[in-house]
Amino acid sequence: MKQEVFDEAKVLVLVEKNKSTLTALKFQNIQMSKNFIQNLTSIINLAELKELQFVKCNLDFESGSIIAGIIPKCPKLSILNFADNQLGKSVQHILKEISTSNIEVMDISGNIIDLNSFKFPKNFNQSKLKILNFQNCRIHNYINKEELNSIFEI
Repeated sequence: MKQEVFDEAKVLVLVEKNKSTLTALKFQNIQMSKNFIQNLTSIINLAELKELQFVKCNLDFESGSIIAGIIPKCPKLSILNFADNQLGKSVQHILKEISTSNIEVMDISGNIIDLNSFKFPKNFNQSKLKILNFQNCRIHNYINKEELNSIFEI
């Protein structure tokens, strides 16, 4: 499926106009620039944001790092969906922020993750996360069973 081209400026104007009532942002199959993500995260009312979805938006390490930086400013955020992107090492930054947040559902399925340096953050087992989807990330052979047991109390 071809990614749609959209007018970032128009979207930012709409978000600005509705920022006081926005509780969810959902983007799918759209190519977006890092500048757009930075502008978007500076406009929205982060304190009211409950759901953030960027599915098949070609998010990379830099984009993921930007988003990881806003997680602490989103006390009501409970759903993150970054399926089918290329987040790479920024997944670890995101997971670190999640460990002290109210996020209950995170989908990072279909992302390319740096397997050589992947580690769950300390205190990750204290997160409020109930669902973490790593499907099609090819990490199942790289996380040892003891680490999973200590994180998820299996």
